[in-house]
Amino acid sequence: SCRIFNVGVAYDSYWTSKDMLDQLKNHAIPLFESLHEGCTGVFIFNQSSNHKAYATDALVATCMVLKPKVVSENDKFIFKDTTFLRDRRIIPQSFYETVFEAGRKGKGPVEKRQFVGIQRILQECGLMNCNGEEAENHCCCARHLLDSQPDFSGQKTAIQEVVEEAGHIFELYPKFHCECNWIECYWGAAK
Repeated sequence: SCRIFNVGVAYDSYWTSKDMLDQLKNHAIPLFESLHEGCTGVFIFNQSSNHKAYATDALVATCMVLKPKVVSENDKFIFKDTTFLRDRRIIPQSFYETVFEAGRKGKGPVEKRQFVGIQRILQECGLMNCNGEEAENHCCCARHLLDSQPDFSGQKTAIQEVVEEAGHIFELYPKFHCECNWIECYWGAAK
């Protein structure tokens, strides 16, 4: 599948992960499936930042704040709910709660949705053991600790989720080894 894309601010802007997902989901995978009915495709990508982007609901600790924060329409990420394991039991965990803020000019309280913050997430999981002092080993760092949890460390990229959801195989070429990429053979022969 191909798409003509005029690059530049005055044209189609720039190719982003959103464009890549659209091309993959609505064109490349359906085309492959219509040409090779019943077959499993292997979709291989290089290490481009577009290919390594996460969905807006992905569990990525570096995109989370430490303290509670009211969610606005402009927030780039709205994180999906997850689970954690405590005493061999799976416990559901939501990252959001409803809060009420004082209304303006005599109006009643306004209901808002609030992200609970990394600190509370770790407390609920029983992982927040810091006493407020900086530790010698930085395993205490909240983002690092949250990022090392299985649901966060196992988070797949948006493209990987799309490919695997369609029942196909997703692979990434090794970094800095363009000689492995089949498209390089094509470009070399075309020159």
